[in-house]
Amino acid sequence: MNPDRIIVIGASTGGPKAIVELFSELVWELKIPVVVAVHAPIDIADTIASGLKRKMESNPLMETFRGKPLSSKNQTSYKTVIHNEDIQGGTVYFSPGKKHTFVTMDFMRSYLRVSDEPSMTTFKPSVDLLFISAANSFKSKVLGIVLTGLSTGRDGVEGCKKIKEYGGAVVVQDKRTSECFGMPKNIIDAGLADSVLPLKLIANKMKMFQ
Repeated sequence: MNPDRIIVIGASTGGPKAIVELFSELVWELKIPVVVAVHAPIDIADTIASGLKRKMESNPLMETFRGKPLSSKNQTSYKTVIHNEDIQGGTVYFSPGKKHTFVTMDFMRSYLRVSDEPSMTTFKPSVDLLFISAANSFKSKVLGIVLTGLSTGRDGVEGCKKIKEYGGAVVVQDKRTSECFGMPKNIIDAGLADSVLPLKLIANKMKMFQ
């Protein structure tokens, strides 16, 4: 069954650490898909899962997270995007390093595409391209989240603009919890942020959205 809504997340400098912190707050079961683009030259899904495992092992609520410990060998919930794979609820997809990820909907099928094109972008993966494709596919049923990152290139601004045009929502990480506040600040300065929140409250927004 195709999901009817989606969360997309973009980040750069400090992103992997912030994502571990964010998802460690999600002790409840994730029912909808999440697609993440982080400015990184390598695949980061395994790194994120390993970081989550360490974080969750110290969390007294760990046993409530999908009813079992998160294992670095069990990547069914946190995975690198595979080209042309169907989008499934309850899965967090990470864009491969040095490739763009696009959310696509054809008729009644929603799936993910991976591509080297367009090649002339400042960042790969591009947050803008991910967000724009999600908005074009899921219309108002998109929650866009921009986390810590440098402001170079303003990646994410056009994507958030498209999400807002379709009636979706945009949340950015606050300055206090951001390693680099450039990317969130770009969204705020453009008048596109519905909320500016610390990671723990962003997790609450995700729960309310699903």
